[in-house]
Amino acid sequence: MRLINKYLALFILLNASFLFSNWIPKVSLEPSGSVYIGKYSGERERYNLDAGLDVSFSLLNWKTVDFFIKYISDLEMAKQVGNITFDPRYGHWFIIGGLRYKKGSYLIQSYLVHDCKHIIDLLPDSNKVVFNRLKFSISKNFSNFKNRFQIGIEKEKRLKKVRWEFIYGFYPQSKVIDYLNSRPYYHHDFELKLEFPFVCFQKGEIFSGIRGRYTISANNPPKYYRVVSLSLEVFIFNKNGAFGSYIEYFPIAKDPLKSPEGLSIFGIKYLF
Repeated sequence: MRLINKYLALFILLNASFLFSNWIPKVSLEPSGSVYIGKYSGERERYNLDAGLDVSFSLLNWKTVDFFIKYISDLEMAKQVGNITFDPRYGHWFIIGGLRYKKGSYLIQSYLVHDCKHIIDLLPDSNKVVFNRLKFSISKNFSNFKNRFQIGIEKEKRLKKVRWEFIYGFYPQSKVIDYLNSRPYYHHDFELKLEFPFVCFQKGEIFSGIRGRYTISANNPPKYYRVVSLSLEVFIFNKNGAFGSYIEYFPIAKDPLKSPEGLSIFGIKYLF
């Protein structure tokens, strides 16, 4: 009887340790992200150069779920004057944190975004705008550059899969916490990204893309804004990263903070 009790206790202990181990997250600090720089067409003063970077870290990982943080910095540079090569006009900084759930080629995310946009070298700094919002997204074949370009799969076996991502953002408004979101810019936004690969190389790809964003403002009555862009991109890649060039055209761009309507931007980008 004692022997049976010992085996039973050992069985319970092993199963409990197995179940408990599934709840203990792995700590990971492996970074991923991108850097880019692009030049606008046309002669508009504000829209001259854009540059930026984003870095994401998966801090805690439970197999299919992970907790992540992300930092984004975007710099908008105005038209060059005299000997000035780069004339920073606006800086936009983001801090993001949330959860990701991965199932096959699908990625579901829920995360909080805090960001602020500043006018650079133009007083007063009180002209900055601040946002805090909750975002939800679902995507397919879009989780990282390896998943996006099917890296590690032979050219003949790579499928020309459509990649997509849908994002919804909610910007709470409060009279009690007036600085929660600068008004009246945003209250809800909806964004859809699509990519269509049409030429695949052994270590490269050419694809086209379309992005649409629909925004409902916090005005009373609300205002409605739309942004639509079309892009063509060429990338070469390996298991460590992807380098490419892109051209993006904005046939429609109505946004309270950034509206390069009728312009194109040509640039280079590195994904890691």
